Amino acid sequence: MDYDLNHIGSIGRIKDGKIQIFRDNRWEDLLIKGVQINSFTPGYARNKSSVNKSDVKKWLKQISEMNANVITIPSIQPPSFYNAIFDYNLEAKDPLYIIHEIPIDEKIILKHFDAFNKEIYNSMKKDISRTIDVVHGNGLIFDNSRHHAGIYLKDISAYVLGYIIGTNTNAELVTLTNLKNSHKTDYDGMYFSVSNGKAFEVFIGELMDFAAGYEIDKYKQFSLLSYVSTMETDPIDHKNESNATRYANINLENIIGKSESKIFASYAVHPNTYDFFDYEERDELVFYNYLLDINNHHSIPVLVSDIGIPSSRGMSKVDIDEGFNRGNVTEIQQGEQIIQLLDYIYESGCIGAVVYSWQDDWSKTTAFNLIEDYSDQSSSTYWYDPQASDESFGLMAFRPKGKEYGISIDGDFKDWDYFNPISKDYDIKVTSDTSYLYLYFKEEGLSLTDDKIYIGLDITPISGSRYWEDKVEFPIPVDFILEFEGYNQSRIVVHERYNLFNYLCKYYSNIIEKQENPPDINSNIFSAIYLLNRKHFYFRDTNTVEHPVYYETGRFVYGNANPNSSEYNSLADFNKEGDAIEVRVPWMLINVKNPLRKYAQGDFYSKGLDSQVYINHIGISLHYQGKNERFTTEKLTYKIPSYKHIEYDHILKKSYYILKDYWKDN
Repeated sequence: MDYDLNHIGSIGRIKDGKIQIFRDNRWEDLLIKGVQINSFTPGYARNKSSVNKSDVKKWLKQISEMNANVITIPSIQPPSFYNAIFDYNLEAKDPLYIIHEIPIDEKIILKHFDAFNKEIYNSMKKDISRTIDVVHGNGLIFDNSRHHAGIYLKDISAYVLGYIIGTNTNAELVTLTNLKNSHKTDYDGMYFSVSNGKAFEVFIGELMDFAAGYEIDKYKQFSLLSYVSTMETDPIDHKNESNATRYANINLENIIGKSESKIFASYAVHPNTYDFFDYEERDELVFYNYLLDINNHHSIPVLVSDIGIPSSRGMSKVDIDEGFNRGNVTEIQQGEQIIQLLDYIYESGCIGAVVYSWQDDWSKTTAFNLIEDYSDQSSSTYWYDPQASDESFGLMAFRPKGKEYGISIDGDFKDWDYFNPISKDYDIKVTSDTSYLYLYFKEEGLSLTDDKIYIGLDITPISGSRYWEDKVEFPIPVDFILEFEGYNQSRIVVHERYNLFNYLCKYYSNIIEKQENPPDINSNIFSAIYLLNRKHFYFRDTNTVEHPVYYETGRFVYGNANPNSSEYNSLADFNKEGDAIEVRVPWMLINVKNPLRKYAQGDFYSKGLDSQVYINHIGISLHYQGKNERFTTEKLTYKIPSYKHIEYDHILKKSYYILKDYWKDN
């Protein structure tokens, strides 16, 4: 069917290398200040969220107050989510414009690794048509487990700038599609064509043509289109890329609009994702100069559609160039690093950026965290793991309500008044929530610099020791020991038989160094707890290998974790004021893989990585060496509660306010 595209509806267009919107009866340039938002809230299974419309409207208001003008939606959300967008934009003075992403089905990719396979191809077309129907208020979905379902009746298309297709595309799919379909180099569609391209670019051209045709035929609207690239699939040559990814280039310049330009380039580019990017041949400002290369390559507008820094305790990747690490970043550092990245993005000539993400999303798994691979993900959307970097990208966090949950590590200790000591002789208290185990100890004259405090934790009955060499002796075998020696040297160590890092990186594989034999189950050695940040990295040109990078995640940070404090440090693990000390320990740091179901790691040396043990109690013993007193407690017991019916506050992180001030002036 032929249309006069000048009379097809669209709120966005591309002109002179910019995205423009039609507002107040004229076209104007739009510098995109975006945030990705989804419907995640704690307490619902993956893709089963029942987010309240009022919550989403509140979030949208806060996003607008942050001076953002665009939201991206990563996949189809529940109907209440779109209802909230419709109502909010109808009432708002300045609406939030929308870019809807359409992900590719990762499970189907793993089956075929050929984009032209009928299952992949038809799945993408179905997801495109479904997404377009949803934003036009004409969706009915009941048969898909990959995203939400329901009846979609609110038409938000008046605010939709466009669609980004292909999130989750991996480099292997691109490479193998090109190899298997090398004869596919051209495409001549109704709205887009490809000439002398690669097979995967033909695939993209066909999808864009389908998307445009579907929306024009059914809804008389022609929205902007893009296909997302990453550093692995960008058109830039990276010297140290692997053979599997160096031929995975996607060049959207090869896809041409037949009447007017409707294509923009979009890049999901985090400087802390790919190892090869650490060794780019750029002397300084590596990420900024990379963005310059991207913009110089393109004649079409470039949007960084996914950029962020997580404020997690655990760090999964390290950026050796500029310190944009994937985790182990405070909320304040998160905000400061995001605006530094945004400076690079805007100054390099991009049309804008989308910050990932609005809220922390506990359903995300950290692909670079070997230890998280062996956590129990069956209940992951119900509890927050501070050790998992990819759960903490949000500008908003969820914190448990109620005085029985969520101790504030700030040296105030009023939170502890609700709890009774677990010892009849000493002032020792313990509590927990779905993220942390909390401990409190008070002793007259307590000093962190002069005294020594050891707290032993007995997690499982199948490992542990009463002794830590010649340092301390407990009345029970313990798996972990919290060692407090000063403000900067305190840490937690693990019985070597229960050290998951050593098992994964030394025994199961030899990423660090080869460990030939399992540790003796009766060993009295306790060792540091590490997280891996990068495996060996091979330089093809010089035939040399860079050693792995890992860091001691068991080191405790002293500070004040109360957001209302002028000395706020969101990474603070412990605090000491007067005669008392308090500490919080993430469950995953002590090998509790699912605190809701009360499962801890089993004896992986004898039963493998999937082994687990049910724990209902934690055994505790505290050893104290002070100037005037020295004692070791008897075995104390903490019963792990059943975490049911927990409600959560929605808390704006400090990074929110930093970004708000930045976008106000930029």
